[in-house]
Amino acid sequence: MFSLLKTILGQGIELMSGFFSGNLPVIFYYWCLVLLFIVIFQVIREKKIGIEKSSYLNRFVLEFLLFFLFWTMGIVLSEFIKDIISNGVTSPQKYTFTYIGLIPTTSIYLSAPLLLSLRNCRFKEDTFRMIAFITGFLTAFIQFKAIDKYILHMEKLSLSYLITLSVVTGITALLIRLAYKISFEKDV
Repeated sequence: MFSLLKTILGQGIELMSGFFSGNLPVIFYYWCLVLLFIVIFQVIREKKIGIEKSSYLNRFVLEFLLFFLFWTMGIVLSEFIKDIISNGVTSPQKYTFTYIGLIPTTSIYLSAPLLLSLRNCRFKEDTFRMIAFITGFLTAFIQFKAIDKYILHMEKLSLSYLITLSVVTGITALLIRLAYKISFEKDV
């Protein structure tokens, strides 16, 4: 347990120092800028609907910290799954896991507006949970296939590796959905 926390903390510090020093490839900064706009849209929308009661500043600081936490956890998780699945990633380069770690984070932020839009539909709770899982899974899987084809030219990601990471991302989207539901019910 302690070694896991040490790994996460070390990876988080390394990621943030690389990010703020400008050492990462330019595509990461564009990618993060797009995610920033998605977060801004999501926070404003949640505030208008009445889901979010805290101030904009508090919410943006929280989302900023969650973004780096999700990204760090994505990197650690992708490296962990690579060790479990043989030939999951062949010949990884310097930023391979940084790219792969950003995919679950992006999926979570892309699926949130969709799930918020479907919130008012008259789905049963079990159906809505399945939709949350499928949304997280599909957005992650599509992004993994795209990154494998267009960005990671030297590396090759195995299908079992992609599916495993996509399932974990789907489960994460489901858990975040459940956390939002519990938080919303406490406020109401």
